[in-house]
Amino acid sequence: KFRADANRPNGFGIAPLGYCRTPGAVEMLVQHRADVNKRSGPLFMPPLSICCSSCAPSGVISKLLEHQAHVEFQSKGVGGSQPLACLAVFASSNSHCLEFAKLLLDARSQIDSHYPATGFFKAMEMVARARVLGGSSSSLLKYITEWSTAPLGVACFFGDDEYVDFLLSAGADPDIPNARGHTPFQLANGENVLRVIEEFQEFSI
Repeated sequence: KFRADANRPNGFGIAPLGYCRTPGAVEMLVQHRADVNKRSGPLFMPPLSICCSSCAPSGVISKLLEHQAHVEFQSKGVGGSQPLACLAVFASSNSHCLEFAKLLLDARSQIDSHYPATGFFKAMEMVARARVLGGSSSSLLKYITEWSTAPLGVACFFGDDEYVDFLLSAGADPDIPNARGHTPFQLANGENVLRVIEEFQEFSI
């Protein structure tokens, strides 16, 4: 009504579409010229990635895809910002995770896509590496050092066995290294994830 800018990002670069929790909210913003692929600094994460990482309802993901949200894009900013990778961060607490992943793959998301961090976030990665080498046990710092990994690597790191199993079954390559030369399996945490990996390796043999 008052002609607010539907694409105006906040200080993190997140556009209003990234905070939608109903398909109707997505539709309303799009009708007022919101860009479903809007990316702004410093995070440079589009609404679809934000919604995947924040466990938005399935209708929101479907509506963004319906309006041609990109499932692939050249990364700029945070590593691991692809929608499939963002799903992996909170997969264990997202009851719709596998449903979302299927939607993304049906929309031709590349299961093994991964990009390095750039700019300020590359500097963050270097600082995190130094802190971890210095003895820090922070899980956040450890993730920052590895966030250039593919979605499978993110799922292995955060220990969600169902998502790891889903990605492997969908053809994810466990041998693709990240910027540090670490493969997804080398990042694995949790007994359940290790069991899934062991079963996959036995089946492969």
